[in-house]
Amino acid sequence: MFDPPSRRPGAPPGALHEPPDRQFWGPPEPPPHRRRPRRTTAGLGGEVRVALAAVLVVIVSATLISYESSLHSAGPTSPAAPQPATSVRHVVVQVAGAVTRPGVVELPVGSRVIDAVDAVGGALPAADLDHLNLAAKLRDGEQVLVTTTDSTTTTSTTAVAPPAPG
Repeated sequence: MFDPPSRRPGAPPGALHEPPDRQFWGPPEPPPHRRRPRRTTAGLGGEVRVALAAVLVVIVSATLISYESSLHSAGPTSPAAPQPATSVRHVVVQVAGAVTRPGVVELPVGSRVIDAVDAVGGALPAADLDHLNLAAKLRDGEQVLVTTTDSTTTTSTTAVAPPAPG
């Protein structure tokens, strides 16, 4: 059946409403594509990001600490000798026996027995330096005894004084 063309409401008299010619105009356009709303970082995604950031900070910190400790332990490890509470910059020793001016002298830390003998004016001509280790390092409170060649006793040339009480 044939439908007569109808008139559009509000159209001027004589104007007819005809359906659009699909061959001329083509198929109708599809509706625009709707996009999903974006997730906010306040939800589960934000918590995951914070957790990943915390794990990353822990890994980087552990790596740096490990690297730094490997730098310090590169050399041979030996137990450190206990250090006194105050740093001693000098040693006090007594030099006795066949020396020019026997007595107590104060020398820098790391000094040798030869330095102590020289500090009291040197050994006498009769001194027996062959039985004395001139290269030994001095310790605080030590006594250096220089014997003579005609001594009949064979005593230790370097003796440590007993520690002072207190």
